[in-house]
Parts: sequence; C-alpha cells; structure tokens
Amino acid sequence: IVLLLGLFLIGWYRGLSARQLALVPLLVVAFFGATLLTSGQIIARWRSALLNEALLWKYVYAPLTIAGRALANAPFGLGLGRSGVGVPYTIVRSYPPGFIVGSDGDIGRAAVEMGVFGLILLALILVTLLAVAARAMHVLVHTASEDLGLGLGALVIANGALVLIGSPLSSTPHATVWWFALGAVLKVMVLEQR
Repeated sequence: IVLLLGLFLIGWYRGLSARQLALVPLLVVAFFGATLLTSGQIIARWRSALLNEALLWKYVYAPLTIAGRALANAPFGLGLGRSGVGVPYTIVRSYPPGFIVGSDGDIGRAAVEMGVFGLILLALILVTLLAVAARAMHVLVHTASEDLGLGLGALVIANGALVLIGSPLSSTPHATVWWFALGAVLKVMVLEQR
C-alpha cells in the first residue's frame, strides 16, 4: 500500500498522465505475484493483512481504540512514560498493575501520555512535516536532484499515512529511516535552491 502510494506521488510530481499512473497498480500486482511465486516470506504480514480484510481493519482500529479508551479515562493524559514506550521490562514489572498502559502506534501513545493535547500536537507535527516534504518535492521537480528528491519525498509522505497503523514517527528502525529521509529531502532542497 505504501509502495503504491509512493509510486503515485512520484508519478504525480513528474507530471505523468492518468493513463501512465494507471500502470502503477499493475506494477504492484506484478510485484505481488512475483513475490507469491517465489514464496517470499518477508511480506507475509502484509500478505495476510491484504487477503484478510478483518485483520487489515484490526491494524487500523487498534491504535484508535486505545486512543479512545485513554481519552475517556484521562482526557489530558496520564503523563510521559505511561505508555511503556522505551521503558525497560524490569522497570515496568516494578510498577503497580495498570500503571503502564499498553499502547499501539503514535496515535495511541500520544493519547495515553498527553491526551487531547498530545493528539493535537501529533496532528500538527504530521501535517507540517508532510506539507514541508511536499513543498520540497515540488521545488526539486526539473532539477538535477529530481530523482533523489522525488524518491525521498515520496517515501516520507507515503509513510506518513502509517500513523494510522503504527509508529512512523517514534519506533525504530522505521522512524529512524523516516526522519533521515525527511532531513535528506530538506537538505537536498536547500542545496538546490542555493
């Protein structure tokens, strides 16, 4: 799904026609078919989610359910470190039961730790960063750095959608790659503008 979205973004910024963009889903289907033929185990999780609609929706509503429950219990959050992110297991064990609230994804973590304000902050960060990445892609079209800029920008924007099912901003190694790609596309834009 992220690959498909990224390819669409690159095609859009390159100015491809609707007919050319229609080839993107065919390329993804071909890639998926090749993976099935070669028994690729690396995408087993994604394949199970795509073939099982209930599992796909579970990935989407799990963080939202946790966030809703956290907001109902503590609208202003429980405080930093209460979602268990980055807390070693031995420390978690030393707290009373229920002190650490298990959370899934950046949405759930923001709601557990900072409540409504955390969700507003998360939305502000995500919208701002994605808008800056989109602007950088626009600036880099028809420059010497077009290939690098469009590839990195598409990676940043397409993975921003993963906030619904995961932690593109805070989990490792995924977030490390995401932040690196964002910094790289911004640096390339700055260098190109000079």
